[in-house]
Amino acid sequence: MSEHIRRFLEQRWAENEPDDLLDPKRVLSHRGNEEEFHDRRESMAAQAIKRGRKGLKIITPHLMEFVSDERMLREAWNHLAANCGEAPGPDGDVYSAYSSKDVWGELRALRDKIRRGEYVPQKERICKIPKGHGRGTRTLVIQSIWDRVVQRALLQLLQPLFDPKFDDLSFGFRPKRGVWNALAMAEHRCFADGRFHWLSVDIRDAFGSVPIPRLLERLSRKLRAPKLVDFIKVVLGGTRMPGLRQGGPLSPLLLNFYLDYFLDRKWRKIHPQIPLLRYADDILILCRTPQEARTAYAALVDLLCPTGMQLKETFESALSYVKSERGTDWMGFRIWNEDKKEAIELRSDRRFLGQSGRILQARSDGDNFATACKPVTLGLAKAKRALLSGCLYSSNVAPDSRVGKREWVP
Repeated sequence: MSEHIRRFLEQRWAENEPDDLLDPKRVLSHRGNEEEFHDRRESMAAQAIKRGRKGLKIITPHLMEFVSDERMLREAWNHLAANCGEAPGPDGDVYSAYSSKDVWGELRALRDKIRRGEYVPQKERICKIPKGHGRGTRTLVIQSIWDRVVQRALLQLLQPLFDPKFDDLSFGFRPKRGVWNALAMAEHRCFADGRFHWLSVDIRDAFGSVPIPRLLERLSRKLRAPKLVDFIKVVLGGTRMPGLRQGGPLSPLLLNFYLDYFLDRKWRKIHPQIPLLRYADDILILCRTPQEARTAYAALVDLLCPTGMQLKETFESALSYVKSERGTDWMGFRIWNEDKKEAIELRSDRRFLGQSGRILQARSDGDNFATACKPVTLGLAKAKRALLSGCLYSSNVAPDSRVGKREWVP
């Protein structure tokens, strides 16, 4: 929750108007500007989560009104137009081709289609992009800009309701969490607890392996909003690819939702003392001994098997020892122990999406490697300071862990 939202909530509670924050009709009223509508919506979600089932029961009958509201769709459009480039959809449309006035007209027409039950995703385009040197390709599904807007609107609606309940050691595609926080936690648990045997594994085709019927069943139980779940089913349908579309704005949240229930929570229950860190489909398990690592690997395979997912790596290829000369690799970084000090190195053959959204690429054959690594070093140092200051300890890592704020920096 942002500081602005927190101040807004405190002001409303001071005015003795807590019920207004959970009044969907009041939140949906056309008063104030788009930013104020966003703030009211975020405040409503925060209060619903705080009240648990009772809070969700108040707002779930109105969720379809929110996702189809033209202000919600415009917020989604603005985000995509500013951050997601000019890749055209199968119909050739791009964001820059529309004036602000035209956008409002198109979004109101889209709103009406959704509310009449006439919305269906348009034809999609399949695109293969290289993962990196010798690492094969990744299949992306390119949708029309309007279908992306709908998915983004669903993300804006659902993320404030889902994310606060996700596992503390899940870092990928979450607000105010990122690669630096995951690396800082990994190093902290490693050197604080003597967990130098690391299992670094990827889930094979994680997005494509999510069974949509099972996902929808979990969404139904969580939301208790049949109309919204039926709409999500429509949004996820019409694709030639199995599972979730990789490249869809909604897919990372739904992957986190699915794995939080079927992997993260169950792992904490079965192995509360063995930290499992997850960044989307990248998993890191920190162990004290090779024997513990072998047991953990077998347990992970057993948990993933019922979900229909498999690991890319064997136990032998996944296991590494941080204190060895080579160290270990995770998410494109090499981490090792040198003279009893933590050290981190940016590998030169990978691309990384920085916390600011910029893509950093360092190559040893021409680029200034030290300059390219500087944002990585600063980002990790900032995450470490926040972690070690006591405000970012996970409640699931150890029995005596301190519980603090859920917001992660940078």
